[in-house]
Amino acid sequence: MLRSIWVAFRELVLPTHCVACEAPAPRDTPFTLCSACGRAMAGLISVPHCPRCGRGAGPYAFDLEGCSLCRGRPLRYDGLARVGPYKDPLKGLILAYKYGRQRDLGPVLGRLLAERVALAPWADLVDMVAPVPRQTRLPADRRAENVRGAFAVRGGASAVQGLRLLLVDDVLTSGATVGECARVLKRAGAASVFAAVVAVAGPNEPGPW
Repeated sequence: MLRSIWVAFRELVLPTHCVACEAPAPRDTPFTLCSACGRAMAGLISVPHCPRCGRGAGPYAFDLEGCSLCRGRPLRYDGLARVGPYKDPLKGLILAYKYGRQRDLGPVLGRLLAERVALAPWADLVDMVAPVPRQTRLPADRRAENVRGAFAVRGGASAVQGLRLLLVDDVLTSGATVGECARVLKRAGAASVFAAVVAVAGPNEPGPW
């Protein structure tokens, strides 16, 4: 009885707000989303995307060889898994984690990404996982130039020789950073390089090639 009174009082005095739209949200949800944004999140996760470049595509517009955006184009990584497009409420969760100091969202986003990686055809091939350095302060058209020659393999080629690697990042925009990391790793002897990102930017962003 006392607990139910306390819960009601807490909700009245300190209501929980949706991290995406700031509407009232229940406290017992893992995403801190209102019901509308929760449904939107489920929709984003189910959006079909190309397993090669990660861009959104209709369910019959791609296969393992890619989609109309990347088929026949040289990609530096060998496949990509993602949670969804960089739109709210997924965008709101990412921003709340990175800039809103809501660190409790980290495990939630990580679990979402792990679930998507587990569905990838290459999931069981990965030998090692590595994070990707971010360029959040640079516009997309400057990122390729900024990362060219910026990375090196610590420990030399023997550190990655013959390994199948997974690069993890939060948002893929131009794909320049992931692409350059994959190029350096393969040049050092990595057998293959895959990528996993929480979100992929919209179709108006440059492709990752």
